[in-house]
Amino acid sequence: MKTLFSIPNLLSLGNLLCGCMATLIVIRGDLYPAVFLIGLACVFDFLDGFAARGLKKGSPMGKELDSLADMVTFGVVPGMIMFQLIAAGNFYPAYDSRPNGNWETFLPFVGFIVPLFSGLRLAKFNVDTRQSESFIGLPTLANAVFMAGLPSWLNLASTNHQVLKTFPEYDFIANPFFLAALAVIMSVLLLSPLPMFSFKIKHLGWKGNEIQVVFLALSLVLAIALRWKALSVIVVLYVLLSLVNGVLKKK
Repeated sequence: MKTLFSIPNLLSLGNLLCGCMATLIVIRGDLYPAVFLIGLACVFDFLDGFAARGLKKGSPMGKELDSLADMVTFGVVPGMIMFQLIAAGNFYPAYDSRPNGNWETFLPFVGFIVPLFSGLRLAKFNVDTRQSESFIGLPTLANAVFMAGLPSWLNLASTNHQVLKTFPEYDFIANPFFLAALAVIMSVLLLSPLPMFSFKIKHLGWKGNEIQVVFLALSLVLAIALRWKALSVIVVLYVLLSLVNGVLKKK
């Protein structure tokens, strides 16, 4: 029983609880509380691994539990967010009302490609020995953070099955076809062969931590400048820095 309810496992269950609550909240159409819960789950996800290493309580069961929790919080929840955003997208910008149509009915289900590809990503990670120090493909956590930041760009706290209202300069984001394409692109990145750096700081020195320190510094600047909008931009920054890091390593 102690093995089942060890500190790392309890932290993983905290991640899973956040995912369950966020799923219910997104189904109701309330997006900002779900964003907060995803952020809290990220903390739990970091702490469970930290506790497992620090307390030497790591186990195969703990690894599986961590993946199951990630599947809900960083797979199902962002998929539900994309479903809701696409469903509330501005299909008919020239009209005050939204007539029913096949696109409006079926397009939101494209959002569910996110949990499908997230499941494949997590299963692949568990058996891929090459990903102990870095990642191959976009981590599910990063993908979830990207999608959690989209409601802020859409100026949207709740969908409530209404047309999205965006900041005027970002109206294109409200296009449901753009949102659907975004869901597909980010899902493909999950399974891409793109090498991506780990967030772990190996030691307190600069050498060996250059890319992580630059990423954290730029992320802090973005967070101050953009606030909640920074979530999506930080993930884009992460992908770009990973590309640059890969090129530099090859040279």
